[in-house]
Amino acid sequence: QMGASRCMFRYPDHSWGGLSVNGTVRAMKFTDDSRKLYIAGDFTADQFDGSITGLNRVAVMDLVQGYPYTGMGTGFNNGVYDMAYSPKWGVVVVGAFTLSGGGAAMRGVARWDETTLTWTNLVTGAAPVGGIPQCCTIYGDMLYVGGLFTQINGQAIAYMAQYDLNAGTWSVLSGGQPNAPIYSLWAGEDGGIIAGGDLTAAGSATSMGGVGRYY
Repeated sequence: QMGASRCMFRYPDHSWGGLSVNGTVRAMKFTDDSRKLYIAGDFTADQFDGSITGLNRVAVMDLVQGYPYTGMGTGFNNGVYDMAYSPKWGVVVVGAFTLSGGGAAMRGVARWDETTLTWTNLVTGAAPVGGIPQCCTIYGDMLYVGGLFTQINGQAIAYMAQYDLNAGTWSVLSGGQPNAPIYSLWAGEDGGIIAGGDLTAAGSATSMGGVGRYY
């Protein structure tokens, strides 16, 4: 993730070039073939001349064709905090949004289909309670979401939840829940999920000190 960035690339010659938007970029993902760059955050337009509008917190650039960015549907009504990508499932984003830019319900977790070029709301029940989803990662057919929430989709699932992308169902972690908010997630090649945040324990494990591995 990137903080208050304007989405700048560092090239192989160690110089900088701007691929700018008009607000904070919080997350970026390349497709596996490195052809496309997806970005997400708090922006609504490009920053060169403001002519590319309607980006609404998410955008994509074809790196073969080059600048400019294009929007992803109608985007969202509020900030996107993190993004995950897989060739099979496309892009998943999490954040403070509650609606798409077109007014459809999008309760903090949504998936972009690269074939149909449409968003799907993954929280079809009650919106997250207690706080906002902060981070996400995909491993196989499972999506993991972390954050400040204590409930998601109407279920009592605190701080970290798993979503079966095939079945379309939310569930608690079989190994037990972390005891505090999760702000960063990473999926390793061996299936282990690394979680970072305020946690000091999860399930039967203790003395985690902010970082834990789930596998």
